[in-house]
Amino acid sequence: MEHGYSPFECLYTENPLSSELDPWIRFPKITRFVSLIESTQVPPYHTIASLAWNERALFAKIRTTSPCIAAVTRPDEPVFHDTAIELFFDPMNNGRDYTELQINAEGRVALLRMDKPYFLGGSFTWLDPRPIRASIELRHPLNTPSSQPVQWSVLLQIPWDTLAVPPPKQNDIWRTNIAIVEWEYEFVGQVPRKRPNAEPTYIAWHPTGMNDLHRPDQWGSMIFR
Repeated sequence: MEHGYSPFECLYTENPLSSELDPWIRFPKITRFVSLIESTQVPPYHTIASLAWNERALFAKIRTTSPCIAAVTRPDEPVFHDTAIELFFDPMNNGRDYTELQINAEGRVALLRMDKPYFLGGSFTWLDPRPIRASIELRHPLNTPSSQPVQWSVLLQIPWDTLAVPPPKQNDIWRTNIAIVEWEYEFVGQVPRKRPNAEPTYIAWHPTGMNDLHRPDQWGSMIFR
């Protein structure tokens, strides 16, 4: 089942899901990712996302052919300074106290809570991502040049306690978005470096119409089935 801008059905699963393809076959998929600013602009690489849930955790599997590069070396530098996958969850559907999860191709995870969007003067608080189980599957060695798009995938198991919310009930609806931030890199020898004065570009399940992911009023909806 393909989802564009209709509510995404997040199906219940009794068992945690592995990274293997078979457990995910029956789950709905998001296959339409577009430019964050212009919904008719389709990116040159392909991304597929699926989500599922149970009383213990939210599960997500995301496959993409965006650059398989993790060039950030300082431990205090934000994950989104690399090409990274970002997930946004707004359980109360009011644009307040929503959560953002970031993960790069190296498996580095960051988790934060926004009290409100930046354009309303919002600020964030870092949360502890350690309870999140994350695994990365690479179809190409990390940080090596490739003339062709290469696939990498992320599998996440996110305990509800980590998001500081109780497990949802069936038919609950959350505002949600999934996005990829991408940077332009060049290789100096065999070492990837961001291009000078590089600016990030974004693709998303739900475009916001502006260069700002923090617009919960423009996100999609996820319904727990």
